[in-house]
Amino acid sequence: GNWVAVWESNDDLGGTIGLDCDIISAHSTDSGVTWTTPQPLNTTTATDTGDDFFPVIASTGERAFLVTWFSDDTLGGTVGFDNDIFTATGAIVVAGNSSGGGCFIATAAYGTPLDSRIDVLRTFRDQYLLRTSLGAAFVDTYYRISPPVAERVAKTPALAGILRIILTPTVFLARAFLAHRLWFVIMAACIIVVASRRWTLSPTTRRL
Repeated sequence: GNWVAVWESNDDLGGTIGLDCDIISAHSTDSGVTWTTPQPLNTTTATDTGDDFFPVIASTGERAFLVTWFSDDTLGGTVGFDNDIFTATGAIVVAGNSSGGGCFIATAAYGTPLDSRIDVLRTFRDQYLLRTSLGAAFVDTYYRISPPVAERVAKTPALAGILRIILTPTVFLARAFLAHRLWFVIMAACIIVVASRRWTLSPTTRRL
């Protein structure tokens, strides 16, 4: 079976994150026989200074999960110093035997994991990408390469601005698909039918 473990820790994971308390996760796709290398679940671990604690996990579907926890971090001054409740979604990508957590690059680009545009991307990932082998492979690749890219983006405001521009049509299409899935399916079917007819017509007919 697919298992997920989350816990709070002040380990800096070999100097890759800070010494404050963060939420760490690991996953198993063979009923706990082997586990992935522990990774931070909250995507602000490289820059936050507050503590994250008391994680609670719940399943949200096949291979997908939701984690909530308390935090006294201010998210760069966007929230107060009191304890707030943060959330993150994730998924186990069975195809690559690895894990998916938050949208690291998008979070770095928008500057906060609470941006509504990130919620759109997460929902599209969990409800559609992870339900196909091709989509799961894409997500698996994304989580393999995104942490160092996200770190660079978080440290380079100009790069973050460029990524926000690039992500704008992606978010728009994902939101439109989530809201009007039936119309997207009909349009895709029409395109396939038209393309098929063009290629099956005889050369004489196509010249007419």
